[in-house]
Amino acid sequence: MEEKGYLLLALHTHLPFVRHPDIEHPQEENWLFEAITECYLPLIQMFKKLIADGVDFQITLSLTPSLVAMLTDALLQKRYLRYIAERIELAKLEQERLRDQPAFLRLAQRYHDKFIQCQAAFAQGWNSDLTLAFKSLSDSGKVELITSAATHAYFPLWEIYPQAVELQVRVGLLHYQETFGKKPNGFWLPECGYYPACGFSPGVDNLLQKAGIKYFFLESHGITNGHPRPKYGVHAPIHCPSGIAAFGRDWFCHNLVWCKEKGYAGDNAYMNIDRDIGHELGHDYILPFTHQDHPVHTGVKYFRNDGGVYDPEVAFRRCDEHANHFLHQCVEQVEQLYAGLGRKPVLVAVVDTEHFGHWWHEGPTWLDLAIRKLVYDQKTVKLITGPEYLARYPTNQVVTPSMSSWGYQGYNETWLMERNYWIYPRLYQAWELLPELVGIQHVPQAQLRAALNQYLREFLLAQSSDWAFIMHKETALAYAEKRVNDHLENMASIRQQLKQNNLDAGWLNSLQNKNNIFSNMDLLDMIGETRV
Repeated sequence: MEEKGYLLLALHTHLPFVRHPDIEHPQEENWLFEAITECYLPLIQMFKKLIADGVDFQITLSLTPSLVAMLTDALLQKRYLRYIAERIELAKLEQERLRDQPAFLRLAQRYHDKFIQCQAAFAQGWNSDLTLAFKSLSDSGKVELITSAATHAYFPLWEIYPQAVELQVRVGLLHYQETFGKKPNGFWLPECGYYPACGFSPGVDNLLQKAGIKYFFLESHGITNGHPRPKYGVHAPIHCPSGIAAFGRDWFCHNLVWCKEKGYAGDNAYMNIDRDIGHELGHDYILPFTHQDHPVHTGVKYFRNDGGVYDPEVAFRRCDEHANHFLHQCVEQVEQLYAGLGRKPVLVAVVDTEHFGHWWHEGPTWLDLAIRKLVYDQKTVKLITGPEYLARYPTNQVVTPSMSSWGYQGYNETWLMERNYWIYPRLYQAWELLPELVGIQHVPQAQLRAALNQYLREFLLAQSSDWAFIMHKETALAYAEKRVNDHLENMASIRQQLKQNNLDAGWLNSLQNKNNIFSNMDLLDMIGETRV
């Protein structure tokens, strides 16, 4: 029996660049360590097991350059090993504390085993470099790796400076090629942020097409509000006037998998991710493992969403039921679309990778079961990647997508509102002053080039959409504000020192060592190619 449609699963894997060699235990570096423990290692192991079992699956995984830069950083690799060793010791202590409470003791033992497995997989399995694991998955032919913008800049608010957008794209592509030894086919637009071409500026699709990208993903209304109106909605890709293909997100899949209120993750049997012992036990008990003077997550949690003690076996059964439900819903939707559209539709499910493990503890287990059921328990829906679908359907409707994002209300509000609007005028000014700095004659060229390369690194880091997003959500507001201001102040210092011909070589060297992202790239040359 031949399939009637396809499911394109795309996981977006991203974290902002956080690296503080001058601080011994920076709390924000734990964002990476938590993701490695709860998401990346479990998913890598799950995908490797699927491959070993001969499961014929396809999945798409974006890896942003800022995340890859952290995964390959020796300092952060060393600090992750310290982090996971401390979690092993915490789990040992928890087993002692809970020795007279069997239900809790079993969970503490489970955490201890998990942390030891993470330590072994990270250090021995992948030599502390998870990009080796992702490359292995890519080489299997089952995982389609794609790249993203250099530091996850939100493109629509940079429309008036297309050269800055092009720099983000070019650095992202080059960094991917240097890491994985090949060119990417696809590109993840940060925050699904897109804008079309206008009189004074090329559209995002034009810049991606120029860089050799074959396809990208859009929020659903970026497709449905396109011109002309797309015949197949989001259930077939469109080709932009530039020739590049765009796939639109399917909200049916999103609501089932992502939304805690409407979807699977909020089920009573699943783990309550907010009830962490770092917030519930005494400060003196937790301090040796968190090194913070306030409650923070440790990764150890014992309760399910309905308040009862977590039961892994019950949670697994619910995962199995939810995987079956997802399977049947996908089959039903494809059957209906196939009958109505006259061609095989594609359901595009795009989800943050952190949802699978960090925000939904059972996510990796559910995904494993869902993939296996899709492959073995039915023939109507086939898993597929963007290039494979485009190979089967090379001719698609030409549509100019609409400006769009996957942020609040679908446009720019998340990144341009009362708490974060101030970022962009100051960054615009920093960009506009760059040509003047490039033209400085009184500073030796080697020193000028070194200073301006660091200026551009600071600029790229300040562009990260994460800082404006965090300010919008008010989750780590002070840190996000400080990050943007620090990068702006660093650029201002570089400008002043260059203009006064008083470059502080020691200070610049320390800045280069601290904010060392893309340190092997000559960004100034890339700026020249983008015609500032």
